[in-house]
Amino acid sequence: MPKIFSKRFSKGLSIIEVVIATAFFVTLVVSIVPLYLDGFDTNLRDTNKLQADMMLQQGLEAARSIRDQNFNNLVSGTYGLSRSTGYWRFSGAQDVFGKFTRTVNITDSKRDVGCNVQSSGTTDVYTKKITVTVSWNYTAGNPGQEVATEYLSNWSGYGGCEQSANLVIELSGAYLSSNEQRVAGITLRNVGSFPITIDKVTAEWTNDEQIEEVKIASSIVWKYNGIGSPDGRQSSGVELDVQNVVLPATSGVISLDHFFFTGEMEHVDFTFYVKMADGTVKYEHIDNLDD
Repeated sequence: MPKIFSKRFSKGLSIIEVVIATAFFVTLVVSIVPLYLDGFDTNLRDTNKLQADMMLQQGLEAARSIRDQNFNNLVSGTYGLSRSTGYWRFSGAQDVFGKFTRTVNITDSKRDVGCNVQSSGTTDVYTKKITVTVSWNYTAGNPGQEVATEYLSNWSGYGGCEQSANLVIELSGAYLSSNEQRVAGITLRNVGSFPITIDKVTAEWTNDEQIEEVKIASSIVWKYNGIGSPDGRQSSGVELDVQNVVLPATSGVISLDHFFFTGEMEHVDFTFYVKMADGTVKYEHIDNLDD
Protein backbone atom coordinates (compact mmCIF):
# COMPACT_ATOMS: atom_id res chain seq x y z
CA MET A 1 0.00 0.00 0.00
CA PRO A 2 2.63 2.59 0.83
CA LYS A 3 4.31 2.01 -2.55
CA ILE A 4 1.05 2.48 -4.50
CA PHE A 5 0.34 5.78 -2.66
CA SER A 6 3.88 6.96 -3.39
CA LYS A 7 3.51 6.39 -7.15
CA ARG A 8 0.18 8.22 -7.31
CA PHE A 9 1.59 11.13 -5.31
CA SER A 10 4.67 11.32 -7.57
CA LYS A 11 2.49 11.30 -10.70
CA GLY A 12 0.37 14.10 -9.29
CA LEU A 13 3.39 16.25 -8.62
CA SER A 14 4.56 15.84 -12.22
CA ILE A 15 1.26 17.18 -13.59
CA ILE A 16 1.36 20.14 -11.22
CA GLU A 17 4.93 20.93 -12.25
CA VAL A 18 3.95 20.88 -15.93
CA VAL A 19 1.03 23.21 -15.28
CA ILE A 20 3.24 25.59 -13.29
CA ALA A 21 6.00 25.53 -15.90
CA THR A 22 3.49 26.19 -18.68
CA ALA A 23 1.97 29.09 -16.79
CA PHE A 24 5.41 30.56 -16.15
CA PHE A 25 6.34 30.23 -19.82
CA VAL A 26 3.12 31.90 -20.94
CA THR A 27 3.66 34.72 -18.46
CA LEU A 28 7.22 35.18 -19.65
CA VAL A 29 6.18 35.29 -23.30
CA VAL A 30 3.35 37.72 -22.58
CA SER A 31 5.75 40.07 -20.78
CA ILE A 32 8.61 39.83 -23.33
CA VAL A 33 6.63 40.17 -26.57
CA PRO A 34 5.43 43.76 -25.87
CA LEU A 35 9.02 44.74 -25.07
CA TYR A 36 10.18 43.23 -28.35
CA LEU A 37 7.39 44.91 -30.30
CA ASP A 38 8.09 48.24 -28.59
CA GLY A 39 11.77 47.96 -29.49
CA PHE A 40 10.85 47.09 -33.06
CA ASP A 41 8.53 50.11 -33.23
CA THR A 42 11.27 52.38 -31.84
CA ASN A 43 13.75 51.11 -34.41
CA LEU A 44 11.20 51.66 -37.17
CA ARG A 45 10.55 55.22 -36.00
CA ASP A 46 14.28 55.95 -35.84
CA THR A 47 14.81 54.52 -39.32
CA ASN A 48 11.93 56.54 -40.77
CA LYS A 49 13.16 59.73 -39.07
CA LEU A 50 16.67 59.20 -40.46
CA GLN A 51 15.27 58.77 -43.98
CA ALA A 52 13.10 61.86 -43.55
CA ASP A 53 16.09 63.93 -42.36
CA MET A 54 18.07 62.86 -45.43
CA MET A 55 15.19 63.90 -47.69
CA LEU A 56 14.98 67.26 -45.90
CA GLN A 57 18.66 68.00 -46.46
CA GLN A 58 18.38 66.92 -50.09
CA GLY A 59 15.38 69.26 -50.51
CA LEU A 60 17.33 72.25 -49.14
CA GLU A 61 20.34 71.44 -51.31
CA ALA A 62 18.06 71.21 -54.36
CA ALA A 63 16.53 74.62 -53.56
CA ARG A 64 20.02 76.15 -53.28
CA SER A 65 20.94 74.63 -56.64
CA ILE A 66 17.80 76.06 -58.25
CA ARG A 67 18.60 79.47 -56.69
CA ASP A 68 22.15 79.29 -58.11
CA GLN A 69 20.77 78.60 -61.59
CA ASN A 70 18.57 81.70 -61.43
CA PHE A 71 17.15 83.43 -58.35
CA ASN A 72 13.98 84.21 -60.31
CA ASN A 73 13.21 80.46 -60.27
CA LEU A 74 12.20 80.89 -56.62
CA VAL A 75 8.59 81.85 -57.27
CA SER A 76 6.26 81.72 -54.26
CA GLY A 77 4.29 78.47 -54.15
CA THR A 78 4.47 74.80 -53.12
CA TYR A 79 6.39 72.34 -55.29
CA GLY A 80 7.87 68.89 -55.67
CA LEU A 81 11.40 68.26 -56.97
CA SER A 82 12.81 66.46 -59.98
CA ARG A 83 16.29 65.74 -61.35
CA SER A 84 15.23 63.89 -64.48
CA THR A 85 17.05 66.41 -66.70
CA GLY A 86 20.35 66.08 -64.82
CA TYR A 87 19.84 69.15 -62.64
CA TRP A 88 17.34 70.07 -59.93
CA ARG A 89 14.10 71.79 -60.87
CA PHE A 90 10.65 72.23 -59.36
CA SER A 91 8.07 69.75 -60.61
CA GLY A 92 4.44 69.36 -59.61
CA ALA A 93 3.13 70.05 -56.12
CA GLN A 94 5.05 67.29 -54.27
CA ASP A 95 7.29 64.30 -54.78
CA VAL A 96 6.63 60.82 -53.31
CA PHE A 97 9.15 58.13 -52.32
CA GLY A 98 7.36 55.04 -51.00
CA LYS A 99 5.65 56.08 -47.78
CA PHE A 100 7.35 59.53 -47.79
CA THR A 101 5.93 62.74 -49.31
CA ARG A 102 8.09 65.85 -49.69
CA THR A 103 7.05 69.43 -50.47
CA VAL A 104 9.07 72.62 -50.95
CA ASN A 105 7.19 75.80 -49.99
CA ILE A 106 8.53 79.19 -51.14
CA THR A 107 7.32 82.43 -49.56
CA ASP A 108 8.44 86.06 -49.45
CA SER A 109 10.88 87.08 -46.74
CA LYS A 110 9.93 90.04 -44.55
CA ARG A 111 12.18 92.21 -42.39
CA ASP A 112 11.77 94.99 -39.83
CA VAL A 113 13.59 98.33 -40.01
CA GLY A 114 16.64 96.69 -38.45
CA CYS A 115 16.62 94.11 -41.25
CA ASN A 116 15.65 91.31 -38.86
CA VAL A 117 13.65 88.50 -40.45
CA GLN A 118 10.11 88.34 -39.05
CA SER A 119 6.58 87.24 -39.97
CA SER A 120 5.47 90.78 -40.84
CA GLY A 121 7.18 93.90 -42.09
CA THR A 122 8.64 94.98 -45.42
CA THR A 123 9.11 92.39 -48.16
CA ASP A 124 12.76 91.81 -49.00
CA VAL A 125 12.76 91.22 -52.75
CA TYR A 126 16.29 89.80 -52.58
CA THR A 127 15.45 86.94 -50.19
CA LYS A 128 13.02 84.00 -50.18
CA LYS A 129 11.98 81.73 -47.30
CA ILE A 130 12.28 78.02 -48.16
CA THR A 131 10.38 75.44 -46.06
CA VAL A 132 10.90 71.74 -46.83
CA THR A 133 8.41 69.29 -45.28
CA VAL A 134 8.64 65.48 -45.29
CA SER A 135 5.63 63.51 -44.00
CA TRP A 136 4.84 59.80 -43.73
CA ASN A 137 2.87 57.20 -41.73
CA TYR A 138 4.56 54.82 -39.29
CA THR A 139 1.40 52.76 -39.34
CA ALA A 140 -2.18 53.47 -40.40
CA GLY A 141 -3.32 56.62 -38.61
CA ASN A 142 0.08 57.19 -36.99
CA PRO A 143 1.72 60.06 -38.96
CA GLY A 144 5.22 61.50 -38.72
CA GLN A 145 6.61 64.78 -40.03
CA GLU A 146 9.94 66.62 -40.26
CA VAL A 147 10.32 70.31 -41.27
CA ALA A 148 13.38 72.45 -42.13
CA THR A 149 13.56 76.16 -43.07
CA GLU A 150 16.25 78.25 -44.76
CA TYR A 151 16.48 81.76 -46.24
CA LEU A 152 18.04 82.05 -49.71
CA SER A 153 19.26 85.39 -51.09
CA ASN A 154 20.03 86.75 -54.51
CA TRP A 155 23.70 87.53 -53.96
CA SER A 156 24.23 88.86 -57.49
CA GLY A 157 21.93 91.81 -56.79
CA TYR A 158 22.00 91.96 -53.02
CA GLY A 159 24.08 94.66 -51.38
CA GLY A 160 23.86 93.05 -47.96
CA CYS A 161 21.39 93.41 -45.14
CA GLU A 162 23.13 96.46 -43.66
CA GLN A 163 21.17 99.69 -44.12
CA SER A 164 24.32 101.44 -45.34
CA ALA A 165 24.42 99.12 -48.36
CA ASN A 166 21.22 100.68 -49.70
CA LEU A 167 21.84 104.36 -48.89
CA VAL A 168 23.05 106.53 -51.76
CA ILE A 169 24.65 109.86 -50.79
CA GLU A 170 25.11 112.24 -53.69
CA LEU A 171 27.54 115.12 -53.19
CA SER A 172 28.12 116.04 -56.84
CA GLY A 173 25.53 118.82 -56.63
CA ALA A 174 26.89 120.32 -53.38
CA TYR A 175 27.33 124.10 -53.37
CA LEU A 176 27.77 127.07 -51.02
CA SER A 177 25.19 129.78 -50.36
CA SER A 178 24.26 132.37 -47.69
CA ASN A 179 27.61 134.15 -47.59
CA GLU A 180 29.32 130.83 -48.21
CA GLN A 181 28.30 129.59 -44.74
CA ARG A 182 25.72 127.07 -45.93
CA VAL A 183 26.66 123.74 -47.59
CA ALA A 184 23.64 122.65 -49.63
CA GLY A 185 22.75 120.48 -52.61
CA ILE A 186 23.41 117.08 -50.95
CA THR A 187 20.80 114.37 -51.59
CA LEU A 188 19.98 111.02 -49.99
CA ARG A 189 18.19 108.03 -51.50
CA ASN A 190 17.18 104.58 -50.25
CA VAL A 191 17.49 101.99 -53.04
CA GLY A 192 16.71 99.00 -50.80
CA SER A 193 13.51 97.11 -50.09
CA PHE A 194 13.23 98.08 -46.42
CA PRO A 195 13.39 101.47 -44.65
CA ILE A 196 16.59 103.17 -43.52
CA THR A 197 16.76 105.18 -40.30
CA ILE A 198 19.39 107.92 -40.08
CA ASP A 199 20.48 108.06 -36.45
CA LYS A 200 23.61 110.26 -36.38
CA VAL A 201 25.64 112.42 -38.77
CA THR A 202 29.24 113.61 -38.75
CA ALA A 203 30.90 116.20 -40.96
CA GLU A 204 34.61 116.85 -41.38
CA TRP A 205 36.08 119.95 -42.98
CA THR A 206 39.47 121.59 -43.31
CA ASN A 207 39.16 124.98 -41.57
CA ASP A 208 38.42 126.27 -38.06
CA GLU A 209 34.74 127.16 -38.53
CA GLN A 210 32.07 125.46 -36.43
CA ILE A 211 28.73 123.88 -37.37
CA GLU A 212 25.49 125.43 -36.12
CA GLU A 213 22.64 123.55 -37.82
CA VAL A 214 21.69 120.47 -39.87
CA LYS A 215 18.47 120.38 -41.88
CA ILE A 216 17.10 117.30 -43.71
CA ALA A 217 13.89 117.09 -45.77
CA SER A 218 12.81 120.58 -44.66
CA SER A 219 13.18 119.76 -40.94
CA ILE A 220 15.94 120.95 -38.60
CA VAL A 221 17.30 117.71 -37.08
CA TRP A 222 20.18 119.23 -35.10
CA LYS A 223 20.86 122.76 -33.86
CA TYR A 224 23.47 124.06 -31.46
CA ASN A 225 20.91 125.64 -29.09
CA GLY A 226 18.45 122.87 -28.36
CA ILE A 227 17.69 120.27 -31.06
CA GLY A 228 19.59 116.97 -30.85
CA SER A 229 22.94 116.68 -29.06
CA PRO A 230 25.56 117.68 -28.11
CA ASP A 231 24.64 121.27 -27.31
CA GLY A 232 26.67 124.17 -28.60
CA ARG A 233 28.47 124.88 -31.85
CA GLN A 234 30.72 121.97 -32.81
CA SER A 235 34.07 121.58 -34.54
CA SER A 236 34.98 119.27 -37.42
CA GLY A 237 34.63 115.52 -36.74
CA VAL A 238 32.12 115.68 -33.85
CA GLU A 239 29.30 113.15 -34.13
CA LEU A 240 25.88 114.81 -34.00
CA ASP A 241 22.96 112.85 -32.55
CA VAL A 242 20.20 114.14 -34.82
CA GLN A 243 16.47 113.64 -34.62
CA ASN A 244 15.97 110.38 -36.51
CA VAL A 245 15.06 110.56 -40.19
CA VAL A 246 13.41 107.55 -41.87
CA LEU A 247 13.91 106.99 -45.58
CA PRO A 248 11.13 104.68 -46.85
CA ALA A 249 11.95 101.66 -48.97
CA THR A 250 12.85 102.51 -52.58
CA SER A 251 12.32 106.18 -51.74
CA GLY A 252 12.81 109.05 -54.10
CA VAL A 253 15.51 111.65 -53.57
CA ILE A 254 15.49 113.34 -50.16
CA SER A 255 17.29 116.63 -49.75
CA LEU A 256 19.83 117.17 -47.03
CA ASP A 257 18.93 120.83 -47.11
CA HIS A 258 22.03 122.18 -45.45
CA PHE A 259 24.87 122.22 -43.00
CA PHE A 260 25.12 125.74 -41.64
CA PHE A 261 28.47 127.05 -40.32
CA THR A 262 29.77 130.03 -38.33
CA GLY A 263 31.85 131.35 -41.23
CA GLU A 264 32.89 130.94 -44.85
CA MET A 265 33.49 127.39 -46.19
CA GLU A 266 34.87 128.24 -49.63
CA HIS A 267 37.71 126.02 -50.89
CA VAL A 268 37.26 123.61 -47.99
CA ASP A 269 37.44 119.81 -48.36
CA PHE A 270 34.26 118.27 -46.97
CA THR A 271 33.33 114.72 -45.88
CA PHE A 272 29.85 113.70 -44.75
CA TYR A 273 29.20 110.55 -42.66
CA VAL A 274 25.79 108.99 -41.95
CA LYS A 275 25.29 106.41 -39.21
CA MET A 276 22.18 104.25 -39.54
CA ALA A 277 20.04 102.75 -36.75
CA ASP A 278 21.73 99.36 -37.27
CA GLY A 279 25.13 100.95 -36.51
CA THR A 280 26.48 100.82 -40.06
CA VAL A 281 28.06 103.91 -41.64
CA LYS A 282 28.11 105.41 -45.14
CA TYR A 283 30.14 108.45 -46.21
CA GLU A 284 31.08 110.56 -49.23
CA HIS A 285 33.78 113.18 -49.80
CA ILE A 286 34.15 116.28 -51.94
CA ASP A 287 37.26 118.37 -52.55
CA ASN A 288 37.29 122.16 -52.55
CA LEU A 289 33.74 123.37 -51.85
CA ASP A 290 32.79 126.24 -54.12
CA ASP A 291 29.75 128.36 -54.79
